[in-house]
Amino acid sequence: MPSLQIRNLPDDLYQTLAFRAERAHRSLAQEALVALRGVVEGAGAGRRKRILENIRLEIAATGAKTPSSPPERLLRDDRERESAAPPPRRRSAPPGGGSPRGEGG
Repeated sequence: MPSLQIRNLPDDLYQTLAFRAERAHRSLAQEALVALRGVVEGAGAGRRKRILENIRLEIAATGAKTPSSPPERLLRDDRERESAAPPPRRRSAPPGGGSPRGEGG
């Protein structure tokens, strides 16, 4: 498993991590991992929230309607339509047995 060493850690940050670690009954390393994971995962959640908010604003601005059926049903209906459609017609080979583009072989 990879490891990380942090040099020149500011004293106030070290003290804060040490306090939080003691309060949570964790080692300093465990507390640092919890803090890093929270920042990394929180950044992803914040980004998702911003994207969703932008979508909500765009829907509100354009007056777009939400689908009358759940997305799963719409996908299922579309797949059923595709499976019920006749298969596409195959192009027949031109006289002389060559390929349709006139290439040999």
